[in-house]
Amino acid sequence: MYFASLRYTSPTFVSSMTNILASLTFVLAIALRLEKLDVRNPRGVAKVLGTSISLAGVMAMTLYKGSLLRNLWHPLIRIQGSTAAIHESWLKGSILAVASCISWSIFYIMQVMRHISSCFDALGQMLS
Repeated sequence: MYFASLRYTSPTFVSSMTNILASLTFVLAIALRLEKLDVRNPRGVAKVLGTSISLAGVMAMTLYKGSLLRNLWHPLIRIQGSTAAIHESWLKGSILAVASCISWSIFYIMQVMRHISSCFDALGQMLS
């Protein structure tokens, strides 16, 4: 999904969307009740604040359209062909990028759940 989204959107968009992985994993862990969030505790406030700042940074990188940077020298290699046909469907590429991020977040959560269960199995074997 990640490489397909690169075909339909720009590399800048996809790389800034992958920065959402940490925030998305945290939100999914809260939704699955694997992470405790207490907003009355300073640690909980720090988690929410860090997640909010991370999401704001991703949104700023994704939505900001700055000025075009120009080369000072001529390129060493010229590639023939049209580059306009590469980025043909931004909606399809955006959906694929978000789906890729969700898949990676679920993969990370599954790895943690597997690690925790194997630790309990090893502890049970040591105690018996």
